[in-house]
Amino acid sequence: MRREKLASAVETVAAFEWRAELVKRYSTVQGFIEPLLSTIRFRAVEAGTAVLAMVRTAAAMAKSRRRYAPDDIAAHDELIPGSWRGLVYRNPDVPEG
Repeated sequence: MRREKLASAVETVAAFEWRAELVKRYSTVQGFIEPLLSTIRFRAVEAGTAVLAMVRTAAAMAKSRRRYAPDDIAAHDELIPGSWRGLVYRNPDVPEG
């Protein structure tokens, strides 16, 4: 059982590191978000419509290039899983608040 727990912990750390790197590279990909969403027509079944709405909102937010507070993201809070919360709501390179 210990081996499975260790493997799970390693996977969790690796996933977090990948997400943290993605956040660091956000300014690089920011300019591609709108063209991607206007080129590819994303669709979803009814259960996925909230995710698509959030993606479109995120694209509009990225285009505006202004800083957003956690309250600006609160409308889509239920779509942010626990493993992403720290990356969405906190940035170690930015002072708290």
